[in-house]
Amino acid sequence: MLNRDCPKVYDMNYLRADGDLTDATAEALIAEADRVLDGYEHRELEMVDQEAAERLRPGFEAAGWSMFRALFMVLRRDPDRNGHPGLGEQVEWVELRPTVLEQVRAEPYATSEEVVLQLTDRRDVLARATNLRHFGARADGRIVSYCDLYSDGVVAQIEEVSTLEAYRNRGLARAVVEAATATALAEDHQMVFLVADEDDWPKSLYARLGFDAVGTMASFRLFPSATPSEPSV
Repeated sequence: MLNRDCPKVYDMNYLRADGDLTDATAEALIAEADRVLDGYEHRELEMVDQEAAERLRPGFEAAGWSMFRALFMVLRRDPDRNGHPGLGEQVEWVELRPTVLEQVRAEPYATSEEVVLQLTDRRDVLARATNLRHFGARADGRIVSYCDLYSDGVVAQIEEVSTLEAYRNRGLARAVVEAATATALAEDHQMVFLVADEDDWPKSLYARLGFDAVGTMASFRLFPSATPSEPSV
């Protein structure tokens, strides 16, 4: 998976191993990642076989790579309580973009303005490939919390749930996810899902909203020297 428009976005430039990995070694996969990602600052390898990922983990870590686990969660239940109907709403990208820029700039992985712009405007690339909509919640006259909704008419995915730091702990993230979920359900999608970091707290929020964990996918990353780790985007 390579995208020359966004070379600094890890999850748009990576090698995916989805075949038989019985005889695979960390060294061989690292060599292939070096070949495929030659010219890129980072390295990323996704592994479909989770048992193989655990087996190969020591070899990757010995080479300086870090392991991350994406947790796939599917909407299967009603939320634990009613949220804030009407607080979250569909919004246009032109209005949302300044908020996303502000949020990305505040992240530790925003090591340059080039990184910030690619992580923000990669949505233009994604919008050309699928149906992409944005949902936001406002406070003080502007959007301060948001998420994206991807859909193909059958499956819908909620992504990029985020709230500006000064506006957290107000239920705004819940509101935007609820709004995106309601839209997906109203359009009769057969499945609504999202992907969370298995080692981070938002998965608990999503569980309260009715999403159940159904599986994980491991990825290994090698970061440029002195560059903080970047979350899954």
